[in-house]
Amino acid sequence: MTDTHAAPHVSRRTLLGMTLAGAVSAGTACGATDPVGEGSVTEAPPRGPGADASVDGHEEIRLGAPLREVIVPVAAWGRSPDGSNLTVMVAGGSPGRISIIAAETGAVLKEIELPATDGMGTEDSASAWAVAIDSARSLAFVGTTDGRSFLVDTGSFEVFTVEGAPAEDLFFERAVPDGAGGFLATTYGEGRLLHYSPSSSDPGKGRWREYGPFGDGNDYTIALASVGNYAYVGTGTRDPAVFRVRLADGQIQRIDLPGPEDGREADRSFVYDLAVSGDYLFARVDPENRIYVRALSAATWIDSIDGAAPGLAVAPPGSSRAALFYAGTDQRLYEYDPTTRQQPVRRSMEVSALRGAGWMRPGAAGSDHLVTTTVTGTLLLWDRASDESTRIRSEVRGGSRLIRSLGLGPSGELVAGAFGTTYSVATYRPKPLPASFVEGDADFGTLPSQGQIEAFCTHGYDLFAGSYPGASLRRLLRTNPLAPPAEQRPIDRSHLTEGGLASLVGDRHPDGRTAVPDDDAEEIDLAPGEQQDRPVALLSHAGFVIVGTAPDYGRIGGALTVVDPELTWQRTYRDTLDDHTPLCLAPGVGHSVIVGTGPGAGLGANVPSGHGRVVAMDVRSGEILASVTPVPGERNVSALAVDEADGTLWGITGSAVFQLRRDGLEVLRSEVYEQRSDSERYVTGRALYDAHEKLIGCARGRLFEIDKRTLTRRVLGHGTNLVRLESGEIYYSRGSQLFRQVH
Repeated sequence: MTDTHAAPHVSRRTLLGMTLAGAVSAGTACGATDPVGEGSVTEAPPRGPGADASVDGHEEIRLGAPLREVIVPVAAWGRSPDGSNLTVMVAGGSPGRISIIAAETGAVLKEIELPATDGMGTEDSASAWAVAIDSARSLAFVGTTDGRSFLVDTGSFEVFTVEGAPAEDLFFERAVPDGAGGFLATTYGEGRLLHYSPSSSDPGKGRWREYGPFGDGNDYTIALASVGNYAYVGTGTRDPAVFRVRLADGQIQRIDLPGPEDGREADRSFVYDLAVSGDYLFARVDPENRIYVRALSAATWIDSIDGAAPGLAVAPPGSSRAALFYAGTDQRLYEYDPTTRQQPVRRSMEVSALRGAGWMRPGAAGSDHLVTTTVTGTLLLWDRASDESTRIRSEVRGGSRLIRSLGLGPSGELVAGAFGTTYSVATYRPKPLPASFVEGDADFGTLPSQGQIEAFCTHGYDLFAGSYPGASLRRLLRTNPLAPPAEQRPIDRSHLTEGGLASLVGDRHPDGRTAVPDDDAEEIDLAPGEQQDRPVALLSHAGFVIVGTAPDYGRIGGALTVVDPELTWQRTYRDTLDDHTPLCLAPGVGHSVIVGTGPGAGLGANVPSGHGRVVAMDVRSGEILASVTPVPGERNVSALAVDEADGTLWGITGSAVFQLRRDGLEVLRSEVYEQRSDSERYVTGRALYDAHEKLIGCARGRLFEIDKRTLTRRVLGHGTNLVRLESGEIYYSRGSQLFRQVH
């Protein structure tokens, strides 16, 4: 589909999504999933996060962790053996930390570090989304995003490592007590329901049970609720449904969602939240953002609620009537009574859309308080009797964040985004380091931002960032405050009339409105209606910001969007890519852009077969000017770079390098180093730069150089998210750390 849209008003996104492991990330020379082969290379020795190293005169310096924030994706609530109220949070970071907090004061009672490694001796981001408390047994369960699980005694704070999980590398998604001393957990991307029963003598040496599968197309078991001997599981992505599992014998019953009320196809990828209150089951469906209500005894869907946000679905303890409390998309608390089916009541409490909520009674007496948390660990309490709310700032500490993306700002400063970062990006101005420099102590600044930044690009003196979820483009800098005043220039708007915007969409919008720049626009949603989720490649070219996006969960086919830098217009090209995803971009001749593609799709989708292609497209009309499969058999074109000397185009796949003419895309040379299969999962860190006689790139955690004359490849070290300066210095990340290597 090719459409022209007026840019909507700036979207102040609420926190409806958090970190997703294995998500797409790229820069202007961007990333796919193909591994780099060994080929004829010289291997550099692995380097630890704090090690000075020199390989053939290439000195590595660890600058430090540019992003340190508190990111709390979930919390669980319960009581300690002495009856006091507590919460267990896990603040993701490097390392992540389990924090046991006194819920009435915010004081941290115990911290437990969750260090993790990426296999190269460097710290990765450790986090946990599956947290639950069984107050009766005085145990808390913590399941991490890298497959480990722990039990914490909420009285003594002793920690037990849980052994014998059914599989390695699980991504624990949700956890709830089973009501009988054990815990249930779902997994992200594995389609499992797991049940753990602790041993009475050693809680970490108990028994695991596994339930499923839940049908083709349901690789994601997200939502979870437990009632008696039954567990309810919500699945996605291609066939979302609710499943009832009888824990005693593993019998599974599928419960289909009701048909859409308006008769049209519903926008459904996941059953994302579940709750049971009395005789009623509540299922929130995403991205539809609607809660469906089911009477369990009658086995019938009876009602639906619009405008529900992720994360809050609880009923008051001991209530004689069923009730549901949930977060609305306006970030307010709502109460719904399924016995009357009346309009939900809007309460005074502002709530976070993050997961994890419970009830407690502060002090020796008083009324029930609903309690949840914000992304920064602040406790939010709502008094049901008075309809008043309070905030308690907790003492939970964050950690350094896993670097997700790197780019260059308008005056050459580095900018870095992180997994799960919702309100800032880091900045660093490259400069000579004094002899007294201590590794890890570089000076970093910050810029306000929003969302998880997948890619950066600079257009003139504006810095743009593409963020997930929801595929948005945001201007982070309009002019560069980091540059000296003499270097600051007025904004160049010549593209609006001189072969830029006018040649793209005409002088007027299709509805007759004049295309007048909106100086207040700082963010737009990309490719509206095209089910796109991750801006994986950004490029400033031909007067526009050009964005390649990967589709939403369970969807096939990315899109290329051409955006007016004033964020007032955009045009989306999708059908012309034939269900491929644009993975990397390079400037073409004139008004053309060069796109490296692969048959990629959203997570959880059945990825079609095919070969990576290089496509030249006219950004004004969407016409495909040329197309070539540079290396038959390679699924993805991972990164592109223009040769500054002769104007040809270089590119890499998982196993090869190739050279093309930009005009016509004729293949000039290619070299296959080895054949390796690649997966369809998106990962960070594919890049390629022209470096005169050589190419400098990174993929699959390795930095490498390729001699243009001989096409010999040599591994320089380990890293990802590569940025190269004209001086020859390269900057890259390992885990949460930023490094510099001088050539």
